Amino acid sequence: MGRVGDRPYLSGSQPDPDLLIMDEPTTGLDVTTEATILDLIVDLKQRVSAGILYVSHNLGVIARVADRVMVMYAGQTVEQASVGQLFNSPRHPYTTGLLGCVPQPPADGGRVTKLRSIPGGVYAAEETSAEGCLFATRCPMVRDSCRVESPQMLDAGDDQWSRCFFWSDVRPEIWGEAESKEDGHRAAAELVLSAKGLRRFYGRWQRKYLLFGPWVRPPVRAVPDVDFNVGSGRTLGIVGESGSGKTTLARAVVGLVPRDRGELRLRTEELAPGVEDRTRDQQAALRMVFQNPTASLNPKLPIRHTILRSLRKFSRLNHRERRERAAELLKAVGLDPAYLDRHPGELSGGEQQRVALAGAFAGNADVIVADEAVSALDVSVQSQVLNLLQRHQQETGTSYIFISHDLGVVRYLSDDIIVLYAGHVAETGPTECVLTAPSH
Repeated sequence: MGRVGDRPYLSGSQPDPDLLIMDEPTTGLDVTTEATILDLIVDLKQRVSAGILYVSHNLGVIARVADRVMVMYAGQTVEQASVGQLFNSPRHPYTTGLLGCVPQPPADGGRVTKLRSIPGGVYAAEETSAEGCLFATRCPMVRDSCRVESPQMLDAGDDQWSRCFFWSDVRPEIWGEAESKEDGHRAAAELVLSAKGLRRFYGRWQRKYLLFGPWVRPPVRAVPDVDFNVGSGRTLGIVGESGSGKTTLARAVVGLVPRDRGELRLRTEELAPGVEDRTRDQQAALRMVFQNPTASLNPKLPIRHTILRSLRKFSRLNHRERRERAAELLKAVGLDPAYLDRHPGELSGGEQQRVALAGAFAGNADVIVADEAVSALDVSVQSQVLNLLQRHQQETGTSYIFISHDLGVVRYLSDDIIVLYAGHVAETGPTECVLTAPSH
């Protein structure tokens, strides 16, 4: 159920270690649990003399727990600095690009800045040249010398180091002026998906002695009673702590777990509780992107199987047209069409998630349910995916149900929001109203 099983285990077998290595210990956790874990880590730093090597793609977490930061790109260190220096005065174009990919709260007047993204992707080791800067193909400051000579780590002063010949020229503006986010969401003139009194329990009442005795174990009330509406071309964000019922609600909506009670309607049609009882058109209209892409991709088959299977089921294209459409979908999510012949094990977690998004887009769905679709991605890929989702919505009118622990991401993408607590709706309303002036 969600990410309850992903809580980090902070105790070690050695009572007094010299070094603690923490690899993404808070990734996938809700903000309250993450805050608790980070408090434990900060307290641990103060109580023990061990060094801590903390690996994360969450820049906010790094800013909170780290003293010094090392930024890596394509297997190389590209910048080292104290945490204050790195966030206030980065000296490498890649670092500056990463900081520009983080969603920011609206400025005065409600102006939302569009997320920057770093074009292209990190090259695999076998695809990179030994000559020249590894970041040259994506760098906005690239010069001829960058393509023929590989820079070493250069002293940028005050114990700050950068693998860039032109570190003194690095400014946030090298990635272009900040643009206002387009308000591409459409008014909810048409109701595309609605739920009323949706309920899903796990298990059932059990007696103490199998067939007799007092009732001692009630069912797990994962989602007791939830109502929501999703308008055409709009995004409904769902947030809440781990175990609050977000994933169960998502699975009940797409029919992977049948709801016990309640009404779920796609436009004017009532949807059956189980996906197997829904029509093909209803299945095509309601797709899901899972929080764990590894579990949704067959490790023994190339990724073209995932996309072509959706195209075979939900489109009327012939074989050649399906292959062409599959290549277009990969390009749309920032992957080279050559990836069609790769297996999931050859892809990073972020690349696997983008394949999952391509598969969801293949059916031309009316509603896409994205369950933690960007939680495993670094901020540069996350910004690409968020801008991709927004652009796809503007072009097609697709609606999203977007589930995330990251309030910044939900704020950036969502029009409306539901806050779940113990399976109940604690608060709902327009996203900016709920996050700016919550009433619960």
